[in-house]
Amino acid sequence: MFSLLGCGCRTTRPKKALEGVAAVASQGAAMSDGLVSQVQNMGQVTGSSLLELANTLPFIAPVAYLVGAIASSAVTAVRLREDCLEFGKVVQMLEGILLKAESLEGHEAIVDDVRCALEEALELMESIQRRGHLASTLCSKSDKNEFEDIKERIQKAINRLNLSATVEVAAISSARFKQSE
Repeated sequence: MFSLLGCGCRTTRPKKALEGVAAVASQGAAMSDGLVSQVQNMGQVTGSSLLELANTLPFIAPVAYLVGAIASSAVTAVRLREDCLEFGKVVQMLEGILLKAESLEGHEAIVDDVRCALEEALELMESIQRRGHLASTLCSKSDKNEFEDIKERIQKAINRLNLSATVEVAAISSARFKQSE
């Protein structure tokens, strides 16, 4: 399912990204009201808007697939469900930020850092769900810390993207048209 890349992160197959969407609907009836609304919001086709953007910026496609896979994994999670749903919300916010970014062209390295973090998040979520109850209990603090670490890495990448856009805007605003003076 995973293959190692030179960057030290893993990459998933696109097919895996959309698995579990049907399971979301069947599990919805069994959840409490609060979780049902979270699942319904997250179960919306997360990642599809980024896939549309990938038509013009192909390097976004892996991130789009991972966003969809993480959202799907979050809503189908059984163990550490609330943490998985919370991380799913982070990923939805990330998707919104990337869609609002004025220009991702020339920022492939930042997008690649986000991709690596998302791959690790998906792997973490899948490993949490494979564990038994006792192992989940014993590892829950470590898993929480790992979610926090991944979230911070995503935030740093977005901050770099923000800083880069700010510098570009500053360069544009510093243009002076003096010939007509």
